[in-house]
Amino acid sequence: MEKARRRPPGRPRLDANEAPVAETIMRTATRLFMEHGYEGVSVEQVAELCGVTKATVYYHYDNKASLFTQAFIDLMNRIRQHTVEVLAEHTTLREKLTRVAELRLSVPHAVHDFDSLMGEAEVVLTASQLEAMKEAEHRIVQTISDEFKAAEERGEILRVRADVAAHTYLALLMVGKAKEKDGTKLFESPGQAAEELVSVLWHGIGTH
Repeated sequence: MEKARRRPPGRPRLDANEAPVAETIMRTATRLFMEHGYEGVSVEQVAELCGVTKATVYYHYDNKASLFTQAFIDLMNRIRQHTVEVLAEHTTLREKLTRVAELRLSVPHAVHDFDSLMGEAEVVLTASQLEAMKEAEHRIVQTISDEFKAAEERGEILRVRADVAAHTYLALLMVGKAKEKDGTKLFESPGQAAEELVSVLWHGIGTH
């Protein structure tokens, strides 16, 4: 994980507030990157919205690529934690999947096509940064995959390749933000989107 650089001589001490400042910068950057993509965000924008100087941003993060990497990993970790909490509830698998979907789709600025987001930034990221981001994303897939395996063992679902089911489920969530050709949303609410998308996964489209 990227770490803040050692404080140069003469720089004002920020020890008491370093963690909150670093977190504020990262959370603000996360929102901007999710809304505008990598190229659409500058360090100046992040600094301005945080009410700090560019020097403060660079004090905590070496460069824009480093900030992007940490913002992405932090977002993936938070998504995974929320997913773990929902999957631990004593409800059916279908209810859990619907709840996870609704929570994901309720985030107004979330970009669910993370592959596209990473693809835009990968030309400026190091191999280690890309690997760390992919690993953070994979942990979400693995968490959901493990739940499919557990559901199969409980007899709640048919035998299925859990990893394929997990990837299929996450891919379906991308449809939750889809719009008609006139710009209107395909679904009226995150709840409706979650119900319908999970229904497609649960029942399929064949005439059984």
